Amino acid sequence: QAPAPATQKFQYTIQAKGRLADVEEFKAIVIRARPDGSIIRLRDVARVELGAETYGWYGMLNGKPAALLAVYQLPDANALDLAKGIRAQMERLAQRFPEDLTYGVTYDTTLYVETSIKEVLITLLQALGLVIFVVFVFLQDWRSTLIPAIAIPVSLIGTFAALLMMGFTINTISLFGLILAIGVVVDDAIVVVENVQRHMADGLEPREATRKAMEEVTGPVIATTLVLLAVFVPVAFTPGLTGRLFEQFAATIAVSVSLSSVNALTLSPALCASILRPPKAVQRGPLAWFESVIGATRKGYTRLVHRLVRMLAISMIAFAAVLGATGYLAKLLPTGFVPSEDRGGFFVDVRLPDGAALPRTAAVLSEVETILMKTPGVANVISVGGYSILASSVIPNGAFLVAVLEPWDERKDPALHLGAILKSVTPKLLAIPSATIIPFNIPPIPGLGTTGGFEFVLQDTQGRPPPELAAALGGLIVAANGQPEVSNVFSTFRANSPQIFVDVNRELAKTKGVDVSAIFEVLGANFGSYYVNDFNKFGRVYRVFIQAVGERRATPEDIGNVHVRNRDGEMIPLRSFVTVKPILGPETIERYNLFRSAIVNGVPAPGFASGQAIEAMERLGNSSLPQGYTYEWTGMALEEKKAAEAGSLVFILSIIFAY
Repeated sequence: QAPAPATQKFQYTIQAKGRLADVEEFKAIVIRARPDGSIIRLRDVARVELGAETYGWYGMLNGKPAALLAVYQLPDANALDLAKGIRAQMERLAQRFPEDLTYGVTYDTTLYVETSIKEVLITLLQALGLVIFVVFVFLQDWRSTLIPAIAIPVSLIGTFAALLMMGFTINTISLFGLILAIGVVVDDAIVVVENVQRHMADGLEPREATRKAMEEVTGPVIATTLVLLAVFVPVAFTPGLTGRLFEQFAATIAVSVSLSSVNALTLSPALCASILRPPKAVQRGPLAWFESVIGATRKGYTRLVHRLVRMLAISMIAFAAVLGATGYLAKLLPTGFVPSEDRGGFFVDVRLPDGAALPRTAAVLSEVETILMKTPGVANVISVGGYSILASSVIPNGAFLVAVLEPWDERKDPALHLGAILKSVTPKLLAIPSATIIPFNIPPIPGLGTTGGFEFVLQDTQGRPPPELAAALGGLIVAANGQPEVSNVFSTFRANSPQIFVDVNRELAKTKGVDVSAIFEVLGANFGSYYVNDFNKFGRVYRVFIQAVGERRATPEDIGNVHVRNRDGEMIPLRSFVTVKPILGPETIERYNLFRSAIVNGVPAPGFASGQAIEAMERLGNSSLPQGYTYEWTGMALEEKKAAEAGSLVFILSIIFAY
């Protein structure tokens, strides 16, 4: 930049009007100035308004318009802390809301987490009390009971510290591990106490009895700990989602068992030498009767072991028979991945016939909302018109609802349980003739599948037309619904949605001086929308779109009435070189592993497990699909298949390591 002249006295900043900021400024935009001085402005030829970016879908809460805001936690976030932070932030923001605007957290998945943790903590305390009671009944001495009881807090406190160092949290999985650990961590201490008592009954002093007992049980205590570790540690290294789910469970058990072993080899012997007294037999009362029963059982067991030791061949044959029966019965048991749960609500997917417009969808959605809001046990109904959760896309003939149930402690009546509510509301929803309405439970693991059942992917490996894929899909669905193991098999794939095909006579357009790209551009701007530029409002940047008014894009004939400018500046109607004809085609085309695909949803039939439903669908996939079609699994069914393969290997390895 050249320096200012030496005579320059002042320096100024030049400003000019940048982006337009309000509707009036856009209305005043000059479109054309005539030679006579008259001016045509944008408001003379268009309606300018401040509106929504899209009108393809809308939200409702209990039948009233609402702005729906969904918040999803990041992988490393803590759900409970996040929920508290969001509620606190919303309270601060609500102080600046207008008087007629309010907010509410109507669907909060962390309530299920909080309730689950609360129930698990209650179970944890119950397990603690039961374990101490059972130990006292068998040992029949408060001093002897105190030593194993001390092992529980010692092991659990150490486990909490280890979980903190490993970056784990207190959740339902780790708490389940602690419940199991309470019954396991006392075992080694009980072995030590009982062996010390046995030597004290022979006349030894507590210190000498403890020394002699530890010489005998140190090896077995270490061995039993290693056996348990050999069983639980491999679970943490299981690949896939199964390993991720049980990683903290296995770590909790492994750490608590290891600490209980250390406690049994250090603190328990010290306590035995310090506080134990020679045992005194209980002469009468329930404990005396229980001791007599245990004594008789002990003697009978001892005689049985003596006989089996002398009949080694028979014992080994019986052992082999038990192993064979175990494997046989394991194959007979139905398999499943995650059981269905009451997560405090259920979903409803609404699908009108292909080609239905959004106003028709809104009318049906209002009927569904009314039915759900009148259903006992339903607290709130969130609805989204124009979006199908099963199709995972914005479509005018689809809608999606979330029926939020009342808190669990207010639904103790069996008629208000989730299964009963679904059973009562389903016939009412199916009675609506103008739409296909599917209520279903929320998946037990959010994000893993949509319906909570299985997701079967039909794939076209030869790139055939969508109608052929639809025909193969229809045959598969009919055959699947005839299988006893599955029910409610359906798909959202449609190949006969009404569409309009615009056939452009490219040669004729060229002769009229019209570029083909201009034709498609004007079609998109009128019947879709066209992004022009941006404007500033409320301290943020928003987009400007142009589109034909609704009355000018309501029928197929309106396509021919649109004009496009040629190279000479003349406006040519599209009807001059465009032919419009109705066709049928798919609304959306999905691909799975690069192949054109259709998702098939279904649930196990009553009395059958998910593993049996998967086997039934695989039989159909292997026997009834036409040539060129194959199948894959996705969602929860895919994870169940992976878990079955890895679980069998982990089970076998655990047995081998244990022995």
